[in-house]
Amino acid sequence: MTYYITKYALTKGIGEYPDGFLKEKEGLLSNARENLFFHGEGRVWHRTLESAVAQAEEMRAAKIASLEKAIKKMKALEFNKVGL
Repeated sequence: MTYYITKYALTKGIGEYPDGFLKEKEGLLSNARENLFFHGEGRVWHRTLESAVAQAEEMRAAKIASLEKAIKKMKALEFNKVGL
C-alpha cells in the first residue's frame, strides 16, 4: 500500500511512502523499511493523494490565520509606555 504523510506538510511537503502496511487493531500505519510509525488516519496519514492534499490545504489555511493574528498583535503593540 502506498500512503501519504501530511504531518510535516508545512515544512517538508507531503511525503509519499510505498510499501506501508496498516495494523488495524492498533490504528497504526507502519513502514518497516524506514522504521516509521504513524497514528491518525485522515489527519497525519492518508490512503489517497487527494485526501492528503485536502488536509495540507486545511493546515496551510490554519497557519496563515495564525500568522495573521500574530501580525495584528505585533502591529497593535505600543512602545511609548513603560510597564512590566
